[in-house]
Amino acid sequence: MVVHVGFSYQVLCLVWKERARERERERVQKHVYSYGIGAMNSAKRGMSIIFWITFGVSVSPIRSEDSTMKWTTQIADFLEPISSIVDSRCRNDTLDCLEAAKNLSNTWAIGMIDATANYPAGILSGNIRSMGNFDQCLKIRHPDNEYVGKYCLARLNYSAYGENEDTILEYIDLVTAGRRLLELGDDWDKGTLILPTYSRSELALCLPSTCSAKDVAIMTEDAIRRATLETGVQVAVSLEDDLCYTALRTEPFTGVDYFVTFICVTLLTFTIVGSAWSIITNVQKRNGVLPKILRAFSIVDNWHQLANLGPPPNDAITCLDGIRTLSTVWVVMTHQTMLIGQLAYINKLETMQTHNDYWYYVIWNSYFNVDTFLFVSGLLRAYNLTKELEQGRANYLKSGLQRYLRLTPAYLFVIIFYVSYFDRLDTGPTWNVYVGRNVEACRRYWWHNLLYINNYVPGNDKCLLQSWYLSADMQLFLVAPLLVYPLWKWRLIGKMLFTIAVTVSIVLPFLTTWINEFPGTYMFTVRNSVLNSYAHDLYMATHDRMSPYLVGVLLGHLFHLKNSPSLAKWKVAAGWIASLAVMYACVYGAKDMTSFQHTYNILESALYGGLHRFAWAVAVAWVVYACHVGYGGPVNAFLSCSAFRILGRLSYCVFLTHLAVLLYNAAVLQVPRQLHIYISIRDFMGDFVFIFALSLLLYIFVELPLYRVTKEMFKK
Repeated sequence: MVVHVGFSYQVLCLVWKERARERERERVQKHVYSYGIGAMNSAKRGMSIIFWITFGVSVSPIRSEDSTMKWTTQIADFLEPISSIVDSRCRNDTLDCLEAAKNLSNTWAIGMIDATANYPAGILSGNIRSMGNFDQCLKIRHPDNEYVGKYCLARLNYSAYGENEDTILEYIDLVTAGRRLLELGDDWDKGTLILPTYSRSELALCLPSTCSAKDVAIMTEDAIRRATLETGVQVAVSLEDDLCYTALRTEPFTGVDYFVTFICVTLLTFTIVGSAWSIITNVQKRNGVLPKILRAFSIVDNWHQLANLGPPPNDAITCLDGIRTLSTVWVVMTHQTMLIGQLAYINKLETMQTHNDYWYYVIWNSYFNVDTFLFVSGLLRAYNLTKELEQGRANYLKSGLQRYLRLTPAYLFVIIFYVSYFDRLDTGPTWNVYVGRNVEACRRYWWHNLLYINNYVPGNDKCLLQSWYLSADMQLFLVAPLLVYPLWKWRLIGKMLFTIAVTVSIVLPFLTTWINEFPGTYMFTVRNSVLNSYAHDLYMATHDRMSPYLVGVLLGHLFHLKNSPSLAKWKVAAGWIASLAVMYACVYGAKDMTSFQHTYNILESALYGGLHRFAWAVAVAWVVYACHVGYGGPVNAFLSCSAFRILGRLSYCVFLTHLAVLLYNAAVLQVPRQLHIYISIRDFMGDFVFIFALSLLLYIFVELPLYRVTKEMFKK
């Protein structure tokens, strides 16, 4: 029950069904481990394997003569004798629990064993993480209050395979979707990055709380060694303190917590007072600083501003509302999909099979949403800056400060939520992995975020992982005048500079991909250590992601010129066909390249890596251009509909909050999930409704009030 092996008794019975029953049981006991335990091909690398099976009661007879107690004494058969290097109190309490479990009336002891991981079904479907029963373990109390249940999620590392190595590796490749060699090393396994994990073998144990993580690892490793003694398989157990939990977990309030609480109470007080005063005294008609500040915090006024569907300004690019909203939904879906590659599923191999499905592929290769946001940001920056230049009111320092104060308040509020309250909300088998690590990253590196430099800071500990985009956007916002001003002032020089900038924006990711031998895009068919480097050196790097922003800058400049030639119908049709064809090529052009059967081609990857973001932005630029100048037809009507105006206003808050919700979902997961199209759609819809509701609160109570306050400041 405590040992993970790789191939089930039932399958072995099919292989040796002609043998006599007793002989068959003896042979299964000898070989079930070697057929079930997978290992990497290097003892030094100690790769974490994902192929195993819990040692089932029906497979291995125990040494105890009491056959009526097999399920309760089997664990003792492997845990005893307990090593002398285990802490004495832990050793005594564990022996006490194991002895008590032999008496069926001791439900607390039996419950502890019952909460330990059992034989999982669906190994050949990728169900290779046995997570036990987290809640049951934490509820256990010793009758004399000597200790409580302690839940630990151990990882198994294999370094030898015995005499059946070839067969073992064949099954390992089957249940790990061929990724066993792609997840070597641990440089990618720490921190807050989300990378695919298919070759992780995990075993949950419930033992007395007096045992440390080191004690649990020693006892588990000894038990596995005894059970696999005759097979030649060597298994090491990896268990860190942050993967063990008890119900006694408490964290006292600190000065930071009190400060965060003070901020929340202050915002709530201003909101209540401002809302009441705006209703009672009609504060809108009052002058002075205090009335205007109170008005900024009024829920009534802020709701009206959110739901305002009045006519937009004449120069508004209304289709951007729909593009912004749909891209926000796409971002949430992308991060949900990335987590699917890391979480436990009873049929996880199905996730890999969907990579080859035509309709699913658009979800897997869905990283263009960020490029769309960068394009829109560049468009608005150039459009507004050129207008300010024409009116003679352009101020670089003022615009930079306004941008900082526009983005930072809500951003900072989410950061301090991570720092203080997030870790206190709940717990779960992987709470410290998905929530704890993100919280710790924000506690240590929050200032990287507020300086908008976190996308260039090395290391995997990223506070608000998605916020790399905000840093890239801010950096491009600050350097955009170097192109916008020449385009406005000196047309020829501006065009030359812009051409050089666009060329550089394409060449840089091409060279980065070529030099580092990166994949053309994020894909599951390369090593995680490579994906880790790809994320830092290319995916988050502003200089490698700036081509869509530059396309937006050019379109914003063209819109300001208001030089929209009349196009013949065939030219409009050609523009739409070309735009859709380019989008299709960007998404599905990588389908063969991301296949496991594909041989890596550095030129192919570099060309795709250098061109696909620029090409996507050009295709989106046509959509925006056609919609804005009158060639959008039903597409413009859809993208400009009123509902998108409301949802678009919430998009920034959705961007800030959505990953916290997804991480929370992953952290409290106590059993493997099931991949099914209906369940996936239902979960996505439920998550998105909750995320939008949470974002609405952030918008009404934090983003909009503080934006209105800073806007009033700049009016002065």
